[in-house]
Amino acid sequence: AVLGGWQISGIAQIRSGSALRVQQPSGIDRSRPDVVPGVELVYSDWRDRCDSRGCTYLNPEGFARVPVSSVTNATLRPGTYMMDMARGPSSTNVHMTLSKNFTLTHGTRMQVRAEVFNVLNMKNYNDPELRINNSEFGRISGAGGSRRFQFSSRFTF
Repeated sequence: AVLGGWQISGIAQIRSGSALRVQQPSGIDRSRPDVVPGVELVYSDWRDRCDSRGCTYLNPEGFARVPVSSVTNATLRPGTYMMDMARGPSSTNVHMTLSKNFTLTHGTRMQVRAEVFNVLNMKNYNDPELRINNSEFGRISGAGGSRRFQFSSRFTF
């Protein structure tokens, strides 16, 4: 039966961005910078701020370095930035599978599958550079994978 035995399935994943741990490298692990009051931390139009090097996501003007000790290079006090103040870009993925089941003989079957990952070919951006002393601070320089196909078969006896 050519018309019977078809199956289609899918998964949709919609994720909010992860909390960003903006860091000020110092003599203390995971030191945080200060937040400049009244300045947005994430550009609302960040997708329009893309060029060949990536996209400017975090606003560098929204962050200020905390003073450090000249002896230990440790921050003199904790910064005012908290992890939930800025989140990375959200992501959307839809995966689909189309399969066909064949009965070969009594007790034996064959399944042929075609799977598509990121079927909508959505661009899912990585998190930006989070170290404020890096020249690329706030810039997203990569994205997740594009659409991929996978074909397989399974013999069951």
